[in-house]
Amino acid sequence: MKNKEYYKNRFEESDEKFKFYIHLFIYIAMSIVFIVFNLSSTPESLWFQWPIMGWGIGVVVHALKVFVFSKRMNID
Repeated sequence: MKNKEYYKNRFEESDEKFKFYIHLFIYIAMSIVFIVFNLSSTPESLWFQWPIMGWGIGVVVHALKVFVFSKRMNID
């Protein structure tokens, strides 16, 4: 039964990593959209860094949850 638990944990870990990489891809794509939209519509007022920084904090927290804190919880 320990073997079944091991594979279940590994599947959940890979699923969480996949979700993080999707989150990261969307963040990068939307950051580009924010920059292009800002520079094409109101180049005199640069606001694109605020949503990028705010969302970036969320990406960093997600990365810490997946790659740092999950390792501590799954010590075999």
